[in-house]
Amino acid sequence: QPKELSSRNMTETASALEVIFTLSPVPSLTLTPAASSTVTASPTPIPSETPIATLTDNPEVAQPWAIIFSNDSSLEEAQFEANRAIRLGYTDTVIYKTTSWYVTVIRHFASRDEALASLQSDSVMKTNRPNAYVDDLDRLCPVQVSRAQYVECAAS
Repeated sequence: QPKELSSRNMTETASALEVIFTLSPVPSLTLTPAASSTVTASPTPIPSETPIATLTDNPEVAQPWAIIFSNDSSLEEAQFEANRAIRLGYTDTVIYKTTSWYVTVIRHFASRDEALASLQSDSVMKTNRPNAYVDDLDRLCPVQVSRAQYVECAAS
């Protein structure tokens, strides 16, 4: 049951929700004031998926090695970690959904050695995510489907 709000409380609540969703966005929700003095959240339509593509169709085919920032059991946790990575300056962050996990990738590289060298020399990473590691996307996600909020690793 939605709580009835006065117009002052409604403005304060809407402002607080705007701050929360700015800091930790949930793209599948749209906040709208209802006809009464309540604020409701309604689902936003998710765009249709793009066709399945293999890594050879992927523009990052020359960069199959990646630094893994986190593995999470839910999309919300992965989005939190992706936003954290972006705030730390890793703007090429991508979430991949495997059969078991949502994997947050922060960088792509052409070779394993290049990825390891970058990981080992990155002081921000050592301080904020000392358990980050390097993995091969050819193995982790050989067939990719672009979704609205992540890249799904489909069965090959």
